[in-house]
Amino acid sequence: MKQFGWFSETKQPPYLAQFVVCSHGQDFQDKHPAAALVMFLNMYTDDILDSEDSEGDAIHVRDDLMKFLSDAGFPAQKWCSNRAKVLEDIPEKDRATGVKLEESELLSVKTFGVQWNARGDVFTFSIKEINLSFYTKRGLLSRIATLFDPL
Repeated sequence: MKQFGWFSETKQPPYLAQFVVCSHGQDFQDKHPAAALVMFLNMYTDDILDSEDSEGDAIHVRDDLMKFLSDAGFPAQKWCSNRAKVLEDIPEKDRATGVKLEESELLSVKTFGVQWNARGDVFTFSIKEINLSFYTKRGLLSRIATLFDPL
């Protein structure tokens, strides 16, 4: 059994996994400074959203994160980037579904209720048509909240 494999087997709440990863970050921030910083500042529940100034920086942070999380028993998965070079060394099984580097296909992934288009590096929103015979204030406010809630 992996060091923290019991999380998935006993269906522990996500905050507990985040607590363990952050605790691991505090214990090993000297050994993995880039990963620890990203974990403390850019981890939300079980997602990490990070932006780096250069491909080199992104690759360095990626490698540090992979080692850091693997040591804690949390292999990083569903990798996506707007730079194909950052994803080249990621095994295909660990990339986000639909990423095909051979075809230069970078996809849109959903995160926090919004779509991130990796190719254009933009966030997009999907708005469903409202099919109501009449509009109520409550119904309209509910629809608006679904669009702007993640922001």
